[in-house]
Amino acid sequence: YLQLKVAPGLAMAISEPATFRMVRDNPDPREMIRGLENQFIVVLQGTSDASFEYQVAVLEDIVEASGGSIQEASSLMSRGKGALWWMLVRNSLAPGMFRPTGNFYSTMGGDESIASAMRQAVEGEELKAAFIEEGACADDLVDNSHTLLYENGAFAHTEELVLYDNRDREQNAKLKDLSDRAMEAIAEKMLGGGGFSFFAGAYAHDFLGPAMCDYHLWQRRVKTAFDPQDLSDSKYFINSEGCEVPDHG
Repeated sequence: YLQLKVAPGLAMAISEPATFRMVRDNPDPREMIRGLENQFIVVLQGTSDASFEYQVAVLEDIVEASGGSIQEASSLMSRGKGALWWMLVRNSLAPGMFRPTGNFYSTMGGDESIASAMRQAVEGEELKAAFIEEGACADDLVDNSHTLLYENGAFAHTEELVLYDNRDREQNAKLKDLSDRAMEAIAEKMLGGGGFSFFAGAYAHDFLGPAMCDYHLWQRRVKTAFDPQDLSDSKYFINSEGCEVPDHG
């Protein structure tokens, strides 16, 4: 019914910011938390008792074959009972993303095969690590991917989330570089769909289009048919034919 990857650094930054800062600034607990990065929340739903029991048995076999372990959700409720269930309610967690630094940004975002989504998480983590070292965004223990399955596992979605301070001019300026480099990695390393790059304007479409069946040519034709004078937000989507490409700076 639901499977999502847990980013322990982000979860701690949202729920216990003081503890998060302590862990982040001390190498031993930091390394311990990093060792927990491959965690998943799995929710099963059966149409009958037999269906549910079968799903549990399959999950147990997968975990055993992977060398993992299962921890019941009830054992995670010693503090803040009900928090896990609220987190599973759609959009109940998103406001908490603003708590650690005041703002956040998302890269990648493609809806792809499960393998491609996991590769996006790996590449996104490596990409963001360099920006953390430059002070371009907050140190969130690097692993901060929002990865989950859609349509009962038919495909997956990954976002590499970035925490930053909206009052920091340097971080604001470098977000554009991070966005551009994530977009370039999507095409160069064949990570799948353009994801949030599709909302970056015409420059992103012109870059990604040739690697994706020239979709940008058709998208621009549709845009021109409905908006020949380019009156709508072409900086956010795409410009009409014959109209200037907006600056994305």
